Amino acid sequence: MNPAIGDNQRPTVAKPGWRLNHRRPGPVALPRFILMTELRSGTDWTDAIRRLPPGSAVIVRDPDPRARLAKIKALGPVAAEQGVMLLLSAERPTRPAGIGGVHIPETCLSAWRRVDIERAGFSFVSASAHSMAGAVRAVRLGVDAILLSPVFRTDSHPQARPLGLRRFEAILKRIRAPVFALGGIGVNQIRQINNGGATGIAGIGLFFEPGFTRKSGGFRAIGVRRAPGRCRAREVLRC
Repeated sequence: MNPAIGDNQRPTVAKPGWRLNHRRPGPVALPRFILMTELRSGTDWTDAIRRLPPGSAVIVRDPDPRARLAKIKALGPVAAEQGVMLLLSAERPTRPAGIGGVHIPETCLSAWRRVDIERAGFSFVSASAHSMAGAVRAVRLGVDAILLSPVFRTDSHPQARPLGLRRFEAILKRIRAPVFALGGIGVNQIRQINNGGATGIAGIGLFFEPGFTRKSGGFRAIGVRRAPGRCRAREVLRC
């Protein structure tokens, strides 16, 4: 039985076929949830980190690279205290202090090489993808997980055309990699995402729900007994 994301044990992935494209030979410990920062006025990201269960991750984003590093420095102590990993959204290869890994936007995948990731020795590397082609590129780069979006229509990117649940699931069936669902996901969509086979959920607004607290273990506090924690083996390409 696969562990639920809200369980005490962090899910891991050990996929023989996936290792052909992956940079590490052994199982990979996955975050339970991934919170993404954004330019929200008045948002206390320190408080947001304290609400996350241990083993979660936070992708620190900001258009200004210097502001990004400043956020990493400011959030580092509370993240370490809470057992939350900080990931730096990075357009190009970098290895600043205070981070557990990086997140690579899909538009920047071509700026990275597998050797860049291997040399840096990151604990965790994720990449965003908005299509099958983007997901395949990320897998071939050797990332640990893919944030596939937007699954549903989202206020943060109102101009983006959502994948929809059917297309999202179709991409999951054709790649071998842990996939986090991102975009427009609320409490009512969690079970749908879980049934679709996603590894976990990334987002912003959902983690600010009144019931989402560290003490309650996240989604279990908002009435979801089985959070999306399926770590199944999938093919990189089945066609």
